[in-house]
Amino acid sequence: MTWYAFWHYLHILILVFWLGTDLGVMLGAKKSKDTALSLESRMVALQLALKLDVIPRIMAALALPIGMLVARHLGLVQIGNLGMAVLWLVALIWIAIGLGAGATHDKPIGARIQKILWVYLVILGGALFGTAVWSWIGSGPFADSWLAAKLAFYGVICWLAIGIDWAFGPGVAAFAKIAADGSTPELEQAYSASVDNSVRFVYALYLCLLIIGWLGVAKPL
Repeated sequence: MTWYAFWHYLHILILVFWLGTDLGVMLGAKKSKDTALSLESRMVALQLALKLDVIPRIMAALALPIGMLVARHLGLVQIGNLGMAVLWLVALIWIAIGLGAGATHDKPIGARIQKILWVYLVILGGALFGTAVWSWIGSGPFADSWLAAKLAFYGVICWLAIGIDWAFGPGVAAFAKIAADGSTPELEQAYSASVDNSVRFVYALYLCLLIIGWLGVAKPL
């Protein structure tokens, strides 16, 4: 197996595990809204969703350096080892902050780490989208417009990830109150609305992933 085949295979697996496990996260979160289930069953559904959520977050970060390695092997972008090292560092920092936020979500420091993650993703998304626009006007590192478009949608995904967490935040607090004090119509409404709002961002993220995949196959631009 050549290095190109190896990285290309990993690139495909990333999309599979990213989209596949994220569907599990979404379905688990939606099931946890079901008031016909016992509280214990709803808690299991939510806990499963939160545990699964680690995988798509890691896949999202790894997609950047591995995708760039594939592009480098195809001669679509000129990037040296130092540049690749920077991209790996960017991905690993993303993973570390994300895992830290997830591990401390029920502690005061968790909110601060979450805000750091949001700032990081705002900057990263802007850098990726800006690089795509820079390439479209003829001065950036990507000569192929379809590849620049993939980068732009990846930048949008960074921003959508913020939206998902932001929308689901109130739901975490509402569900904690349901578990501690019992269900009330107001708490159930707050939790259901939070899940529904986050799912809208999730659907937008799925659309971006489908477009990215299509751009990589069809190369229309």
